[in-house]
Amino acid sequence: MRIITLDSNNKIISIKNVGNSYVLETNDIETNLGEMGQVMQSDGSFLDDTTPIIPPIIQPTNQEISDRLTNIEDSQDLMLLKLEAVIV
Repeated sequence: MRIITLDSNNKIISIKNVGNSYVLETNDIETNLGEMGQVMQSDGSFLDDTTPIIPPIIQPTNQEISDRLTNIEDSQDLMLLKLEAVIV
């Protein structure tokens, strides 16, 4: 008898061949379908895991944030001078 074990996301994490006296454990399913890493669908079929890999968000350093704020403040000062017709 062929047994697969699924994780909480229905992904196959174990495949084993056991005798008929084997008692199914939690998340065990008797089936001839599915391979390691595949995800069981609601209809009982299996698909390869296509979970997208999300790249980590790169956090700017305090210096980079400070530089950006300085640039914004400088731009605002320039716009104010133009609005007040101090510069053209």
